[in-house]
Amino acid sequence: MQSWIEVDGTGRDFLVRSGTGLVTAVAAMSDDLLRLDIACDPGPGRARAIRHTAHPTLGVSSELAQIARQAESEAWPVEWTVEWHRLPDIPGHLPIVSLDLKTDAMATLVSLQRVLTDVDVDVAIPDHVPASWNE
Repeated sequence: MQSWIEVDGTGRDFLVRSGTGLVTAVAAMSDDLLRLDIACDPGPGRARAIRHTAHPTLGVSSELAQIARQAESEAWPVEWTVEWHRLPDIPGHLPIVSLDLKTDAMATLVSLQRVLTDVDVDVAIPDHVPASWNE
């Protein structure tokens, strides 16, 4: 997982995280909002015993919602990007890294796409491999 900080049009910083994992749940929060559970893959050199789950929201009728539902039902790996923006009543002078992201910010899914694996790619092995390609 990668993390970085960006600044929005009003000058307030927000957190962005990106990584790979599996969509483990898609649940309705309201008539027009869904919440995802994404089990995140550990980064290189990180212990598998330490688990991280992202819980972004997204619109019910968005294209990302369709991808999320399919990723959950078919259990294929995904690459995701989530932005955490502070809630309106949280002062802008507080650094985003000092906030409790569960209570002081809203996580929004901005990107979700399937990660292709060797199972997804049809690689044929030739019946005959010449001893030399120059002949």
